[in-house]
Amino acid sequence: MITFDFHHYSLNSEEQKKKEKIKKTFLEEDNMKGWYDLERQEKNLTEIETTAQEIKKNCDIFLVIGIGGSFLGAKALYEAMRNPYQKETPEIIFTGTTIPRDSLEELKDYLKEKEIILNVISKSGNTLETILTLKELLPLLKEKYQEKWNERIIITTNQQKGQLYEFSNQYQIKRFTIEEDIGGRFSVLSTVGLLPLEVAGLDIKSLLEGAKQAKKDEEKAYTYAFLRHKFYQEGKSLEAFTIYDEKLSYFTEWLKQLLAESEGKEGKGLFPISLVYSRDLHSLGQYLQEGPSLCFETHIRAIQKNKDFNFLEEKLEESICNSHLENNIPNIRITMDEKNEWNMGYLIFFFYLSTMMGSYLLEVPYYNQNGVEIYKKKLTQSLKENPDLEIHLI
Repeated sequence: MITFDFHHYSLNSEEQKKKEKIKKTFLEEDNMKGWYDLERQEKNLTEIETTAQEIKKNCDIFLVIGIGGSFLGAKALYEAMRNPYQKETPEIIFTGTTIPRDSLEELKDYLKEKEIILNVISKSGNTLETILTLKELLPLLKEKYQEKWNERIIITTNQQKGQLYEFSNQYQIKRFTIEEDIGGRFSVLSTVGLLPLEVAGLDIKSLLEGAKQAKKDEEKAYTYAFLRHKFYQEGKSLEAFTIYDEKLSYFTEWLKQLLAESEGKEGKGLFPISLVYSRDLHSLGQYLQEGPSLCFETHIRAIQKNKDFNFLEEKLEESICNSHLENNIPNIRITMDEKNEWNMGYLIFFFYLSTMMGSYLLEVPYYNQNGVEIYKKKLTQSLKENPDLEIHLI
């Protein structure tokens, strides 16, 4: 169960009418809303579970290669739920977000004596960082597994184009499909996120059940969206996502991508940042308390099983909220009764819905990211002018 403290804020009659109008428009438009169809994702569970069992039986390390939405959601849930001090079978490594030669060499050295399987994820099938990481690892795979190297790769991409699609066809590599109407940052509850999470031992059925409940409780997500928009109209330019458990750090990274890529358009949108308390109280906390009051805070906290520690954390949250209010920093509080798959699935879909509604309130399309494409086009052009640097799998 999750509780939301919106400081008694609820939608007035005009806002209710606006919400209904936006929802009607959303449901009528044919714009990248495959994420809204949770029942469709349930149809893939059997194949995901079967594949995950094969992966767990046949490798020491499951290497998930991607960038942005292609794996950030899965990593967020994995980091939130795992015990970092408990040995995993298989060990799961997420990589491919940058272009560091040293890190790749260190990774290859680590993998040499291990049994490995790769899950390479890119919706376009052409993502530079992803293709580069795979290309660097292919010689190792071919040396270790000879003619059966292709059995050590699972591709997750679109169903009709791109380097990864062509690569998987040419070498008969197992492929999962990213549906065309699901954007990367909305893909964690699809095969993109569910396969790695099933391998990690998370209860993906419970994850989807929580999401389905959030869909039923949509009013909460829409209230949050309108409250964020109200703060934005009042001059707040930043939203600080505040957590009390460092294991939720990647969840706030996912939130930053979800909101910034969806809402940051046409000179509009809140800028999302993240804070870990108590740590950041001794750095950024000073700025929030006595610096310019640029932001509002959204606190995300899970009740601890240890009653004494939970009491201390609860009092810490209260003290922070009351202190920051003195500097005109409003706060929204989201509390999970437990950090589990059901609650995390609920939160994911809650933020999906509120992001969609928030984008409509800003009158920007939530589903595209044209700004991201600008650097990609410039990079592609630059590489064409330097063909020796182009990265190709085939």
